[in-house]
Amino acid sequence: MNTINIKFSIIGLILALTIIPVAMGSNLTVTKTWVNGETLTAKDLNNNFTDAEKSVTDNDDRITAIEATVANLALTRTISIPAFALTFDAVGSPVTADRAGLRWAFNFSGGANLTIKAPADYAGGDVVFYIFFQTTTATSGVVDFFIRPTSYNSGDSTLDPGSVSCTSVEVAGSSGFGTVYEQSCNIVASRLSEGWWTTSIQRQGSSATYADDVIVRGVAFEYPAIQ
Repeated sequence: MNTINIKFSIIGLILALTIIPVAMGSNLTVTKTWVNGETLTAKDLNNNFTDAEKSVTDNDDRITAIEATVANLALTRTISIPAFALTFDAVGSPVTADRAGLRWAFNFSGGANLTIKAPADYAGGDVVFYIFFQTTTATSGVVDFFIRPTSYNSGDSTLDPGSVSCTSVEVAGSSGFGTVYEQSCNIVASRLSEGWWTTSIQRQGSSATYADDVIVRGVAFEYPAIQ
C-alpha cells in the first residue's frame, strides 16, 4: 500500500468514527451546500456553523436524558436466608424448630437473630427486609412481626438499636398445611452503614391479633445495588 492510500484509509476511518455517532442521534442538515465556482460567504458559513451547533446540542440533550434515565433505574438485589439459618434460644423461647422452618408462638418476648456481611455492591439507601411465613390454623387475624436492625464494624460495642415496625399482614388461614404470606419491613440506611448487618426478629407487634402459631420459612434483604 503506498503513502497516498494509507492517508486516504486513515481519513476514511476518521470520517467513519465521526459520522457514526451523528447517525445514531440527530442527523445534521446544513443550510448551504456549495458547488464548484460559488463564492463562500461569511453568512452562509455562519449559518452552517449554527446548524452544526444545533445538531450537537440536540445530541447532547439526548445523551443527558439517557444518562438521567439510566441513573434513575432502580437496580436491586436480594439476599435470601432460610429460616434454619436464624439463631434462637433453645430454652424459654417462643421459637422452636419445625421441619418447614421455625415455629413461632404468639409472644413478643425473645425471638430469632441473624447476622450477615454487608453486600459488597450495596449502594447505600434504605433496605427492605422480608419475612416469609405460613399460618397453622384456619383462624383469621393479623400477623405482625417487628425487627431490631443495626450494623457494626469490628471493635464496636453492641447495643439495643430499638425496634422497627413492619407492615402488618391480614391472614385468613387454612387448616392442614396452612397458607403462606409475606411481611415487609423498611430499614433506613443509617442503621446499615457499617460492615456487618445484624437483625433480631420478634412477633406480636402492636397490630397483632392472630394468636396461633406461624411457621417462618425464610427471610430476605432487598437492597439498592451499585449499577
